[in-house]
Amino acid sequence: MTTSPPAARSSVLNDLLRATFLASSWTWVIGMFLPVLLVREYGVWAWVIFAIPNCVGAAAMGWTLRTREQSVAMVAAHGTACRVFSLVTIAFHVFVVGWIILPWMSAYGWLPGVFMFVFALLTMRTSGVGIAAVLTYIYSLMCAALFLSNAGVNIVKPDALPPGALAMALIALVPVCVFGFALNPYLDLTFHAARQASTTPRGAKIAFGVGFCVLFFAMICFTLAYSGVLWRDIVFSAVNGRPPPAESAVWFVVGHMLFQAAFTSGIHTASVATSAKAWLGVIVAIALGAGGAWWANRTVYRGEMLAGELLYRLFMSFYGLIFPAYAWICMFPSWRNPIRPTRRAMIVFLIAAALAAPFYAMAFIGGRMPWAMAGVLIVLLARFAVPAGRRGPVDSA
Repeated sequence: MTTSPPAARSSVLNDLLRATFLASSWTWVIGMFLPVLLVREYGVWAWVIFAIPNCVGAAAMGWTLRTREQSVAMVAAHGTACRVFSLVTIAFHVFVVGWIILPWMSAYGWLPGVFMFVFALLTMRTSGVGIAAVLTYIYSLMCAALFLSNAGVNIVKPDALPPGALAMALIALVPVCVFGFALNPYLDLTFHAARQASTTPRGAKIAFGVGFCVLFFAMICFTLAYSGVLWRDIVFSAVNGRPPPAESAVWFVVGHMLFQAAFTSGIHTASVATSAKAWLGVIVAIALGAGGAWWANRTVYRGEMLAGELLYRLFMSFYGLIFPAYAWICMFPSWRNPIRPTRRAMIVFLIAAALAAPFYAMAFIGGRMPWAMAGVLIVLLARFAVPAGRRGPVDSA
């Protein structure tokens, strides 16, 4: 049975609390690490191309879902896809924490993350927003202040590319970022929880606008600032088989990443773990993420690429291709009056994703970014093979 959280009182304070919740819920291992890879390859303009669609696309959900009932209906119609989105997100966070952070930490280091996970889980169970999000965000601000006071702004140095190749890569990156960040939010159950808690369209716009265009934007600015230190120490650890030096400012970044990952994993776990059967899916997701981290740390390099970076890029295929393709092909035709996807829509989605996948692989693993445009084009055109129209009301039971 699909239910929505009770509508909270509409006030500026509640809207800002939801904004903080949204910012912390969206400060993933994507926003905390993908810019490091993009800037390393293509320079600071790649961060700009990443940041603008990310903030605007997520904030737009507060405008496009005009009523909380529309959000409820969307979750009812696409509940399975939303749950898969959360499970992949849990696995992704477990993998990144296990690959980058836990090998560096003592037992005393990761215990705060366990505490934060439980705290976030309990908070999500009771209110959908709350003090855990505020504390997580404040903790990240403290980490940012300590890092900047010790290391300053330290941006990773990009690879040397010919100007023409760099320009083409940046141009190709634009449609991928716009496509992914414009559509992924509609599968995020934590976003829907925040939208359903907003009693007025104005409250939703404040929560989503401030949450993503102010609070979350500050977090990805922090990512840019620490990108040089984090990448240097990841490579140092991979080559030398030991943690970064104790005096490295990267430990402030580790604290930020650990708590944000714990919070995000906790609230996604709470969103899907509503029964014993659902908990099995969470356990499998955790096991897959932990297994990937174990393999990455054991293998270290796969060809010329860090094994962990390779798995990271494979995880990103869900958010760059699979989930936005589902939203575009299966959700968009019935956007205003959500219905379950038809069999035809699911077949078109699977075929389009399969056809686009090799182009994404050539772009993001093979290093030939212009091929990504062909992958995006395949999915965009596939939408026209799915007619719009309702099949009937969504059964929420």
